[in-house]
Amino acid sequence: MRESFQPLAILASVILLSAESRAAIIHVSIPEAEQEFLALGEARSRDFDFDQDGRNDVRFTASAQGFIVQSLHFEAGITTGNLIGQNFLGQTAVPLLYGDKIERWTDASGWGITATNENVYLLSYGALEGSVGGVWYGKEAYMGFALLPGDDFNFGWLRIREFGGFGGYFLEYAYETEPNVPIFAGKIPEPSVLLLTGSMGILILLSRRRREVNP
Repeated sequence: MRESFQPLAILASVILLSAESRAAIIHVSIPEAEQEFLALGEARSRDFDFDQDGRNDVRFTASAQGFIVQSLHFEAGITTGNLIGQNFLGQTAVPLLYGDKIERWTDASGWGITATNENVYLLSYGALEGSVGGVWYGKEAYMGFALLPGDDFNFGWLRIREFGGFGGYFLEYAYETEPNVPIFAGKIPEPSVLLLTGSMGILILLSRRRREVNP
């Protein structure tokens, strides 16, 4: 009885070790019914509390004037840059590509971490004649964010599909709970090699056990 239980005990230990090794990153897939964020000529906002501490970190606002994002307190920031192009000039949340490294500073951008009235960053804009533009217009990309518990940084990403200058779809986000550890846009924890190797070992042990019992 004890010998037949050993493989299960080993498998349980492997799973627990793997879960512990992947616990630093929290990944949230936003339900499809909550993804759409739309305002056609009518202002609408959505707030995110990424670390679930009861305090909203960033706010998105969509209106006929455009689609913007801002941090809501001094300890929250987003990747920002002064981008020029596509008839667009001004501070914006930088659209990151899959796999881009999010850390304290990047080559292309700094962190917008000031809770002031000027702390508003465009994703796209709408003109009076109804045309829209901007570096996020029609794109699906990642916005990097950072939270500062004391002197440390915690990094994360939010995947957005911005579909028309007046809103977007928020699809998923991930947040690194270990201070000052970079995170890569779009990447989430995968089952570790330990789990895969351990599981294969358990299968081999169980197969041998069956052959011993039923030669």
